[in-house]
This record gives sequence, structure tokens and C-alpha cells, in this order.
Amino acid sequence: MVFMDGSWLLSAIGGCVVLVGFCVPGARAAGQDDVRVIIRPKTVYAATDGVQPRWRFNLVAINRREDSLTLEEVTIAVSASGHTETRTQAGDEIDCITQGTREIAAGAVIVLDITDSGDDPERGEAVTVTLHFSTPAGTTLERSCPVALLHRRTAYLGFPLAGRWLVANGRPEQHCVGVGFGFDLIAEEDAPIHDDPPAPVPPLSGFASWGSPILSPARATVVDCRGSRPDCPPAPGGPASFSGRMPQDRSQLVGNYVLLKTERDGFILMAHLKQDSLRVATGDRVRRGQVIGQVGNSGNSTGPHLHIEMLDEHADLAAIMTTRLDASGVPFGFREVICERDCVVVPSSKMVPETGDVLREGG
Repeated sequence: MVFMDGSWLLSAIGGCVVLVGFCVPGARAAGQDDVRVIIRPKTVYAATDGVQPRWRFNLVAINRREDSLTLEEVTIAVSASGHTETRTQAGDEIDCITQGTREIAAGAVIVLDITDSGDDPERGEAVTVTLHFSTPAGTTLERSCPVALLHRRTAYLGFPLAGRWLVANGRPEQHCVGVGFGFDLIAEEDAPIHDDPPAPVPPLSGFASWGSPILSPARATVVDCRGSRPDCPPAPGGPASFSGRMPQDRSQLVGNYVLLKTERDGFILMAHLKQDSLRVATGDRVRRGQVIGQVGNSGNSTGPHLHIEMLDEHADLAAIMTTRLDASGVPFGFREVICERDCVVVPSSKMVPETGDVLREGG
């Protein structure tokens, strides 16, 4: 089951970022900054709880040459405590490409999803990604990108829903506005609809997720919210609401939303809320467990669900899917929650969900 979620516009390849509509500068001649490399997010956080992947970022490479390039090899070197561990992917074994192909036309973009392999040092301090390209003339190009890892403890929030909820996108298929950590939650009863969409697809009111109360996961302040956008018709198994087109106001991708600022952990974004269901306004103080809205299907979505993530800054949602987005995703999980993984109860007072887990409030 894959959701086309309304933070980044996602492809059906495990929650990887697809920069649809990414603005590419005009191609330049070789030798004039002929390959531009951009790292997103701005700050790359490494979770200290050991849950995989501990860190994740996207590398965007833009071919600014007048001819094509072929990506021949990707080398990922993780440094920690004076030593470095290296892994290499070459040729058709390169499996971290999430947009584009190894053959990069003039002016085109390739996006790589770079994650902790699980074999890297426990407390990596930096990652260096080296890209090796070949040209039609037989020459080679190499670009190295050092990325610092900022260690951050995992924040644990209260569970924002009542009942049993399936994690449709979790570790390791994470996705979010800030790149790296985030979850999609759907009512367990809705899973069969998304796995095997019936004909006809039920109306929104036929989904158990639809209209479910959303609870504040922490004591916080509402710093931004939107509640007037219409809900979109459901399309389980099909394209999401904005597939193939980009709204002028890119914040429309998250639909109706609430952005909370906690006292110490950062910002919490909850998206795709039901139209006119908001129970809070900007500036309100909310307590943990307070009803703040209802699950809906606004924004870029295939069916009613709740998207939740944490960010380190007050995100400008109009900058979604552009390199202007400054906010970075931070690692988080839930406290006082009961998790069922492969039909086995996983006992834990604090836990970071994985795709396929079923969660329910346990406090």
C-alpha cells in the first residue's frame, strides 16, 4: 500500500521524494559549474535511538552541461571517531535513484535517496557522497558532497488518534516536508480498501478514518493552521489529487493542516484534515489530548488519513518541493502506545513505528 502524500509529492517507490516541477537552471558549458549538487534538507539529523534508518537525506544533481552525463558510481563514506566506513554502488546496481535515471540529459535532474545502511558506525559524524559521471566523449567527472550529521535525541509524542491505526508510511519508507521522518496513519478497517480497491470506491463517509478526531500529541502553541480547503474524492490504488500537476500555491499539497510549536522538541505538522473541522486557531495554547480537528482527505491524497511529522523550524509550506524549504525533519516516535507488528504485540513505553505496524493508544 502506498499513499501519494501531500507533503512532498511522492512516487510509489517507498516514500521517496520526487521533485516534480523542480526548477532547473539553463544548461551551461563544461567547466562552468557544469554539475550542480544540492543537499536536502538543510540540516541532516541522526537519531540517537538506533532505529533504522538513523539518518536520511536527498541529493539533487543537476546536469548544467550541453551534453548528457551517465552516473557510473556512487560512493557513500561515513566518518566516525577517526575512522571511515565506505559502501559503493556501481552501474545498474545503483538503487538509490528516486527521480531520473543514470542517463542524465542536458539540463535534467537526478535525485538520490541517501540513508544509513545499518552497517555504518553507531554515531557517524559526517557522510561524504561522491558521484562519478562519464561523458559521451569518454571523459569522467567527479563530485563530492560532505554532509555533517547532527545528532538529536528522538522526541516522543502522545498518539494523536483513538482506536487502531495502520502505519502506511513509516520507517524505512519515511517521507515528509522536511525529508527524513514522518508517518501516514489510516484506520485499520480501511486497509482492505487501499490494498484491493473495490468498484465502485466508497464515498469519503465510507472510510473509517473519515472524520476521526485528531488529538494534540503534546502541550503546544498553534503557530499556523488552515481549515477551509475542500476534501478531494478518494482514489485508493490510483493517482493522488494533484498527480501530474502542480498548484500555484504549493501549500495546497498538505490540504488543511495544523502546525504546533512544542516547548522543547520543535514543530509538529499534521496534514490532510477534514474541511471546516478545525477546533483551534493560530495563537491558541493546546494541551495533550485536546481535540484539534478531524481526519480528512484534503490536499494531495488518495484516501482519508493523517500525516504527522516533526520539523526543526517553522516551515514555509509555500516552499514545499523546492530547494527554498528551510525546515528539516527531526526523528520522533510515540509514547504510551501499543504496537502490533506481524500480529505480535511489541511492548514498549516509547516506540518509533515501522510501515505495517498497527498502533493504538496504550496510556
